Parts: sequence; structure tokens; C-alpha cells
Amino acid sequence: MTPSQRMIFDQVKAFVLENRSISPSELREAELSMPNAFSTGGRTFLTNLSQDLHLTLSWDEYDDEDQNLVVLRFPGALGSPLDDKVSESDSQDEAEATATVDRVLRGYDNAKVLIENVEDNCDSQEEEVRLKQKMDEWKRVYYRV
Repeated sequence: MTPSQRMIFDQVKAFVLENRSISPSELREAELSMPNAFSTGGRTFLTNLSQDLHLTLSWDEYDDEDQNLVVLRFPGALGSPLDDKVSESDSQDEAEATATVDRVLRGYDNAKVLIENVEDNCDSQEEEVRLKQKMDEWKRVYYRV
């Protein structure tokens, strides 16, 4: 995961956790809007994340200033009205869904953040190798005496 993908994940995670305990009618109105200025990798990451969390993703919405937005919503938000009555089997299904979402969030949370610029990473690795070689040479000379 890159640092920009981590920022995307943090926003989506906060959105999911904030709206976890609201009523179904309020859940239909909950949405997360972000400016659509993502790189190809960011778009792919956001698509995969939304699929893993079973969120509805819309790429073609605009705000009042005509800026292209990406909007995430919970399932059923754009569809037919949901029944607000909760049965016992629905509460069990909801508990399983919550556990699944928690598992997905933990997986993304535990992902390591990688350096985006590969060239900089290679340069720093080369510098470390050179430094190690110089230190090894110094040790050989020092301990020989």
C-alpha cells in the first residue's frame, strides 16, 4: 500500500466506522465524497476496497463547483427503501456482516506502507550498501592493527 492509498483507506475506514451504528434510514443517506483526482493505482485501490467492503462506488458525480467526485455509499442507498424492522435472523446477519467488515478493515490496516518512488528507494539502498562496504573495510584495517 502506498502512502496515498493509506490516506484513502483511512478516510473510508472512518466513514464505515462512523456510520456503523446508525439506523437504516440514516444509512441510506450516508455518503463519502472525495475529489476524483486519483492516479490509476488509486482508482484501482479504491475500487478493490469498495468491493471488499461491499460499498457502492460512483465515479461520475459532480459538486456545486462542477468538480468531479467519487462517492461511496452503503448497499441499498440508491435502491428501493429498506424495511426498518429488524428480525432475529437479520440481527445475526448484521453481526456476521460486522465481523466480516472488521476482518477486511484489519487486513488493510495491517498492510505495510511502501515507498512510492522506486528510484529513490534504489538510491537509498545503494547508499546503504556503499556505507556498509566502507564500514567493513574500516573494520578490517582497524582490527588488523
